[in-house]
Amino acid sequence: MYPGAMSSTLRRNEARSALIEAALVQLAAVGPTRVHPNELCRDLGLSKALVNYHFGNREGLILEAMALGYERYVDTLMAAADAAGPKALDRLYAWMEAQVEWTAANQGLAAALNFPDVLGGPPTPEGEPARARMSAAGGRNLSNLHRLVVAARQEVTGREPGPEETGSDSGVVGWLTFGMSVWLAGHLPSRALDVDELVQGARARARDLVALFLAG
Repeated sequence: MYPGAMSSTLRRNEARSALIEAALVQLAAVGPTRVHPNELCRDLGLSKALVNYHFGNREGLILEAMALGYERYVDTLMAAADAAGPKALDRLYAWMEAQVEWTAANQGLAAALNFPDVLGGPPTPEGEPARARMSAAGGRNLSNLHRLVVAARQEVTGREPGPEETGSDSGVVGWLTFGMSVWLAGHLPSRALDVDELVQGARARARDLVALFLAG
């Protein structure tokens, strides 16, 4: 039974949220192709018709779960940075580590966010608000990363960087972190190389590389 499941029928306003939360649990663990609304409804004691009523179709439900999961992801990364203390580099490193750890713990959701075509099914009007939420959260995430990178560069160099120096810096740090996240989350071709010790060492070395990059 999924977390939050109830034996009695949920009220309509509770049913929508319960379906999203249950879908998110499954999505994060096993990816979108193994999220089955009929099973969610059964375990929650809900009518299957509520999926279409609230979300249009199965894909609409998954999009809502993706939006909620991604918003929480953005908050998780920034909370890790804020908990790292006052030093700008430590805050940036914490953001990077949080993304790596989150991806490993939420492989199914990460795959859905990175490759949304795996959802299948045509877009529906009901899915547009969820897409808009993910777009807004993505902008917030990029803004957070940019601020962290600018502060870290200023800390490393001892001067305030100009826009020409930081315009692409956040992208470079983001791509580096994304690559580490995918590899350590279990990228199959990489895993087949059996170089886990090397990867872990590179993960530790990434901090030094970022510091050198920002100093340049």
